[in-house]
Amino acid sequence: MKQLNFFLISLLMINVATAANIKMIDDSNFEINPEKLKNGQIEMAIKFFPVEEFRGTDFSSLDIEDLSSNNEAEMGFIKGAFIVDRPITDFNQQFFLNKKSIDTIFDAKSVTSLSDKKVRVKVSEMGIPMSFDLMLDYKDDNIMTSDRFDHYIDAAIELDETLPEAAKYQLLTQSNFTRIFNRSISINMLIPYGTQTLFVSYSIISARKNELKKINSIPFVNIYKILSNQLKDCLKRTHMVMKEK
Repeated sequence: MKQLNFFLISLLMINVATAANIKMIDDSNFEINPEKLKNGQIEMAIKFFPVEEFRGTDFSSLDIEDLSSNNEAEMGFIKGAFIVDRPITDFNQQFFLNKKSIDTIFDAKSVTSLSDKKVRVKVSEMGIPMSFDLMLDYKDDNIMTSDRFDHYIDAAIELDETLPEAAKYQLLTQSNFTRIFNRSISINMLIPYGTQTLFVSYSIISARKNELKKINSIPFVNIYKILSNQLKDCLKRTHMVMKEK
């Protein structure tokens, strides 16, 4: 218990420091204005809900696979956006699924290939190992998608109907977590913006309610702040990977 306590407090301190240049927005329905992002700013909103409350939000349209049907879970919604000074043609499925990108985005200790679009990712925070499966589906003009993928695309488009049309889409599914989370699904849109690329991401997370409650009972620990800072860092590292030429 002492090891876990030290791990969580240290993790909170580290992540607060590394997530400083992301603009956090209270309103999860915030409007994405690409012009405000052209200078490299990252905008993001994170909110956690009891499952009953989540079902009544606009974001529940993303819950295609009924993650919120688990009454022992707590739901999270994450929205993020940024622009990188690279053309849309620089990005494809292998750009994001190669080991170097995954290592950086998730700060991974190891990445093991399970199939052509699925890997097992192991991370370590202050010596405590955690792992999950990551599957990446991808769509552009040359790649057909499943009905499942198309449902997520339609739901994402409806959340921000004023955005320009995306040229490429990613569907990231994280599952088989060893702790805290049950499942996470992200639908990402890559939108041409002149010679730049606008990246917009929507994620829903199902977390283990009892485990969150147990960790949150540790003195001086706020598990929601810890998770929020981890999510900020992940988006920040995605931005770093995409902007590097």
